[in-house]
Amino acid sequence: GLSGEMPRELYDLENLQLLNLADQYGGNRECTGTDGSVVDINYRMGGLERGVRLEENLGLTGTLGSEIGVWRSMKGLHLSKNSLEGEISEEIGKLKYLRFLALNDNFIGGSLPSSITKLRNLKHLRFGDNFLISSLPSDLGRMTDLQIITANGNSMFGDIPDGLYGLKKLVALRLDDTLMRQAPWLVVSNEGIT
Repeated sequence: GLSGEMPRELYDLENLQLLNLADQYGGNRECTGTDGSVVDINYRMGGLERGVRLEENLGLTGTLGSEIGVWRSMKGLHLSKNSLEGEISEEIGKLKYLRFLALNDNFIGGSLPSSITKLRNLKHLRFGDNFLISSLPSDLGRMTDLQIITANGNSMFGDIPDGLYGLKKLVALRLDDTLMRQAPWLVVSNEGIT
């Protein structure tokens, strides 16, 4: 996969509508032949090149800074399974045509920006398995086209916003593994989940 710093020149592509740089992290994959036998991953191209070791790739690095706001035509931003870090800029709220946002499986920290609720056309919001310490935005219910939300694997706190229950198109909601030791937001008791 690709590695290194996410090129800053990508932000010069102001009319970009789809950016898919997902699944760059990793490298140790099991390959099987057509007969079902496992192919030794130490050899590339079916064993034609001997002794070439596949190193684990950390994927693309960098941050989602204020430059992200230039992609005003963006409809699909797929950056999952990389090594992106830092905080998600409030500028993400300027991507008003965005339908798919996949930031899961990175090293993104901070909190979820409140401007994310300005993305009224968003169908998929995937930010699971990062290092966010955040609550779900109270205006989440305004994002009426949402079909999928994955927040799992982060440290989430606060109440589940009432507006979430009005998202009629929502088919998948992942809030598993979101407990914080200091302030758990999902409390399981005899009464259920609050």
